[in-house]
Amino acid sequence: MYRIISDRISGKKNCFHIGIKLTVSLIVFLLQSYLLTLFADSHIDAKYQLNRKQYQVVPEYKRNLKNIVVSLKAGSSSLDLHHEMFKRLPSYTNISLLVSNDVYEDVRESIKRTPYGNKTSVLKYNTEIKSDGTLYILDNAKGFAVKDLQNPVPIQIGTFWMQDIFIPVISPDRAMKMVTPPFHMCLWSKDKFSRDNLIHDNDFIQGLMIKGLKQCEIPVVFNGGNIRFGEISGKRIAFCGSDVLLNTSIFRETFPDEAVSDSIVTDIIAETFGADEVVIIDEGTKQPYYMFHLDQAFVIVADSVACVTRVIENTHEYGKHKAGIEVVENYLKKVRKTLAASGLKIVDIDTPVHNILRQEYYVNAIPFIDAETGEKKILLPVYDTRIKSDKEILENNINKFTSLGYRIIPVTMKENILRGGLHCMINVID
Repeated sequence: MYRIISDRISGKKNCFHIGIKLTVSLIVFLLQSYLLTLFADSHIDAKYQLNRKQYQVVPEYKRNLKNIVVSLKAGSSSLDLHHEMFKRLPSYTNISLLVSNDVYEDVRESIKRTPYGNKTSVLKYNTEIKSDGTLYILDNAKGFAVKDLQNPVPIQIGTFWMQDIFIPVISPDRAMKMVTPPFHMCLWSKDKFSRDNLIHDNDFIQGLMIKGLKQCEIPVVFNGGNIRFGEISGKRIAFCGSDVLLNTSIFRETFPDEAVSDSIVTDIIAETFGADEVVIIDEGTKQPYYMFHLDQAFVIVADSVACVTRVIENTHEYGKHKAGIEVVENYLKKVRKTLAASGLKIVDIDTPVHNILRQEYYVNAIPFIDAETGEKKILLPVYDTRIKSDKEILENNINKFTSLGYRIIPVTMKENILRGGLHCMINVID
């Protein structure tokens, strides 16, 4: 009996020891897996933590509009979208215009005949035609669309919306830099899912190096129109749309060595742009279809004041668009709450539903300080009158900006079919 009990106890001990060994082995395995994953995620993080230098961004309302960058989509030579805007710029503003090499001579000749020809530098970029390899096109709702090329495609496709391509910063040596994301809309590689020799579609801005502007890339996928800077009580704050996190995550899934983890995105933004605080608006939610960038939601016009889009008019008459407009209205409630919590006073800028459906926003404006007079001015987009109340709405909005100390410079915008606006087209360097 003793032996039987002893054997049973011994067996239990052996099972217990075996159980401990298995448990320890499992813990070690899981820990190793975690550490390997953590190392993979943190390797890129550590790399950029070590390599980053602190720059400083100047809020737009404190810039002077001395130098701006605009661009045309590859193959386009028409300045119809830009003409009215160029005519309204201060006389001292220097314009750098990026165009593709195939239209360079045509644009350079035609711009000589314009009122702003003598202050415009036409710069060219190579479209980099590829007939094979793989193209990765970002859809921030579905991820990357991966397409094998069979026909010639320009990788450097350019854009009308230069605001989204980069954010200008001042480096410690007082030089101007262009902070860019890894790409704008797409990437190309020779071999599918290869990280070697990736070509980024925003490399076309390297044509600006002739102007002394150098590109500085960070491993965060952002659009310039989706980050807004302000100073409140001496603290510089970067307000970011939630798609910054979403798109960086999508990029990381396909190219894990090219993007940082979510946990360090705000640190990268803070360090890169010299921000004391980074605020992600409505984190975890995709931005609305009709308000996909923050420069459609609000414009900061002073250290303590933000002008925010307010939707007006009955949405019921717009049928299938009603749900989309309600999403915008709910989003704007969160925007107001976030801005107010950061210490900003809110001024509502009325925007009719029919303007929103065309991505026509009065807050898509460009505030600046006149370099010659010191006067506060704002380039304000003005849209076609579609209903009788439009004129009154515009006058009321002008009065609001005027009451904030701004002189209004109206810029007539044509009917918008490209889902962008005045602020989207111009990147103000200083």
